[in-house]
Amino acid sequence: MVTPSQISTALFFTLLQLSLCTWLWLAWKRARRQEVFPAVQQEPLKWHGEFACLAISCAFLAPGGMVALMRPGTEPSLRLVQTACAVNFVQALFLMLAFFPAPVREKMGLRFSWTDLRLAGLVFIASLVPVYALNLAVSWLGWRAEGGVHSYFHLIAADPTPRTLIWIAVSVLIAAPIVEELLYRVIMQGWLESVLPGRVALFIVAVVFALVHWRPGRPDHIPLFAFALALGYLYHRRRSFLAVALVHSLFNGMNLTMALLVGPEAP
Repeated sequence: MVTPSQISTALFFTLLQLSLCTWLWLAWKRARRQEVFPAVQQEPLKWHGEFACLAISCAFLAPGGMVALMRPGTEPSLRLVQTACAVNFVQALFLMLAFFPAPVREKMGLRFSWTDLRLAGLVFIASLVPVYALNLAVSWLGWRAEGGVHSYFHLIAADPTPRTLIWIAVSVLIAAPIVEELLYRVIMQGWLESVLPGRVALFIVAVVFALVHWRPGRPDHIPLFAFALALGYLYHRRRSFLAVALVHSLFNGMNLTMALLVGPEAP
């Protein structure tokens, strides 16, 4: 009988092999000077400095508020997950409805394109090699404390009921990707690209994104930095909010699936 651990291992190595093949294919394309990520000819959105500062404040204050709700020594709860979803959806609605008239929504990348979807899948697969390599390096170096995983995984272990799993799935597959990609890629990176070279803006936003996800004993910010670079590059080339949100959702979904199969300590 096939065990969940065997399924997880097979899935992990299959994705890893696909990722390695993707990097070889990208290297071959580059050697032949063939374009893989055609750039959308669109200027970055020129946000007002006040609006950009407000959005950046939201990016820092909302995670801080969620950490404050999760006081040291307090067990994670379903209410925390529901509160996180509510905070994320309120942020997204505030940003998309109050500040984005229709022309801006089009410019930010709320469009359907098969090219964007294809490139989103490509970026997701390609990101796995650097992300997992850094994650394994963090574990081998002993930088991750025992039990140093996201509080959602502790909640799954303590209360693996369908209701809990559904709320966590909504949080990590829908709410978090939507609001984080709006804040970091569309607004923060879009604003910085209007005043700095694109690659400099991309790097700064990746650093900020990584640091916001740092927690004591849980150095997820190191592998997430590589992931943020991939997201930033995709947005820089395609100007598609839907594409980066899809990559983010796929990445979270893969990690959640692995955790459900064999536990949060899975590779």
